[in-house]
Amino acid sequence: MNEIKKAMKRPEGTVEFKYECEDIFNPSVAKIIIFEIISGNQLFILERNREMNIVFYHSSPGAGTRATLIKLDRVPKVSKMSYVFTWNHEEINLYIHPLIENYDLIVSKETTPDVKFRVSKDGSVIRLGNKGIDIMQTKIRSGGKKILDPTAIESWNDTLKAIEILKSAQSDKGYMYDVVVSNFIISSLVTGFETYGKTRFIELEKEGIEPNIEELENRVFSSYEKEIDLPEKYKDKSTRENISYIEIIAQEKINFQNFNECKRAFNKAYGLVFGEIIHNTNKINELKKIINYRHRIIHVSPLITMLNENKVPEEEPVFSNDSLSTEAVEVFKYIVDQIHTASLKLRN
Repeated sequence: MNEIKKAMKRPEGTVEFKYECEDIFNPSVAKIIIFEIISGNQLFILERNREMNIVFYHSSPGAGTRATLIKLDRVPKVSKMSYVFTWNHEEINLYIHPLIENYDLIVSKETTPDVKFRVSKDGSVIRLGNKGIDIMQTKIRSGGKKILDPTAIESWNDTLKAIEILKSAQSDKGYMYDVVVSNFIISSLVTGFETYGKTRFIELEKEGIEPNIEELENRVFSSYEKEIDLPEKYKDKSTRENISYIEIIAQEKINFQNFNECKRAFNKAYGLVFGEIIHNTNKINELKKIINYRHRIIHVSPLITMLNENKVPEEEPVFSNDSLSTEAVEVFKYIVDQIHTASLKLRN
């Protein structure tokens, strides 16, 4: 089983096996778990549910929870069948082959799952939500330790939802209200980008993408830090606290709020080159400007109106308002979407 888990820790793959169950067509048996494996932060579940469907669930931090099913009324009543399921960044599939003569493969249809599955840090399977119930910002602590946080893309989408709610508010404070809302949106976008970058950087290893540790170390550790064995101290900490070495580096050595640092980290560790995946370079320049505006908002005043006043008159003045914040949202959405889509396509 450990060999199977290790082999399945990859962003795409195929599993095939034979399974025999006398109760598979018995409606008095509420649910039958045919196959369930946690591999890294990916979860694979194959079950016969209460509705008499064979359902394959695949869950990963990057792709979320997906489901595909085959209704048992499409399957001849035999106890022994061959099952095949596949997964990649685009789709999941399930195939059933009843082990009787002259019977073809039965192919599944993808469906929208009513629930979400997550793998916690302590190896538990967490089931979230239900039909008609949407859950956001799920955090779980156990024994004083945090075992579940939102994924990178969940955190980013929650940031966008919060901004949408903020923009829908009204006030009689006039122009200054627009300034404050715009400044808070800019600050939230930069923080959201930082959280997304750090979390996604850590997630990729848990999805089976092997980081280039040597290249990353050469990028983030100075000669002096190597002389005092800082990388080895981090590795010892990784072993002691049962935390991934790449996670410690991400927490201690990389400022994901700095676009250039974020870019270099993904490049060195995973070969993800932002310059190749983000085709609109103007968006990158705009994002860097907005990050600088955020520094002015945080370190000068949340009421600041002219965001580049330290560069005027060399530059045209930029005022914080609804138009600017709307443009900022679109810039950050574009950049994160390009990074996330490319990260799902990464392969060893």
